[in-house]
Amino acid sequence: MHSLLFISAEDLTTRSRTTTYIRHMKKVIFVEDNYDFSSFVSMVIQRKFPDCQILTFPASKEAIAAVTSLHADFDVLLLDGHLGYADTGMNVLDILTPKQIERVVVTSGSREFATKCEERGTKFCMEKGFAGVLGTELFEHIIDTLKEVTG
Repeated sequence: MHSLLFISAEDLTTRSRTTTYIRHMKKVIFVEDNYDFSSFVSMVIQRKFPDCQILTFPASKEAIAAVTSLHADFDVLLLDGHLGYADTGMNVLDILTPKQIERVVVTSGSREFATKCEERGTKFCMEKGFAGVLGTELFEHIIDTLKEVTG
């Protein structure tokens, strides 16, 4: 069993900064019910990758429909655990192929959900606790996380 790579706000001061980022991303699936969080992260991705298609789904049902049809070829899937109204990101994780699971970044604040995802094969987790972090550092943090996933 591998260790889940938790990338937290504290990492912002210790992670190396590079000018060479990840390969061109074409498609990101974001399963997140927190509009402010998904909007901010989407803005960061669009700023670095203006041609990247970002599809945001606030519920698992719509996300499942997307990743099992036209959008199975995503570069990264950002996955929240608690989607409101008894909905969970685990519903999405359950239908992904092993190759797709390798491209999942867990964005849930729940360590319990992150641990369950790790047991299913995810390797990356980006914590949501960004209070007091400068916007420029947060930008680097998000891009560095995506770099970890896409190599």
